[in-house]
Amino acid sequence: MGEKVRITMNDGNVYVGFWDAPFENHSAKTAELVRYDLDENNSKLRSFNNVSIFIPIQNIVKIEAILHSNPRWGTRPTNKFVFAELVKINLESSAPFRNWPIK
Repeated sequence: MGEKVRITMNDGNVYVGFWDAPFENHSAKTAELVRYDLDENNSKLRSFNNVSIFIPIQNIVKIEAILHSNPRWGTRPTNKFVFAELVKINLESSAPFRNWPIK
């Protein structure tokens, strides 16, 4: 729920968004991805509106997910499907996420 995914279709199209709906119903025909209305230059919301993308499930050939995806984990909000550099987290420190990338 809410994880960022990149979905590749059988025709080569690729869709990126946050998969917010559970996929428990075997009779579902589409998957819904949500993208935030962000200004990617400054990572600020333009509005509180979201853009939904509906994808036919039978045409999906590959799903990739970023678990613990932003904006919940301290990285700047983005609709892009990118990986941050590896970060060592020191839970015994007073600032365990101080090396967390924010670029």
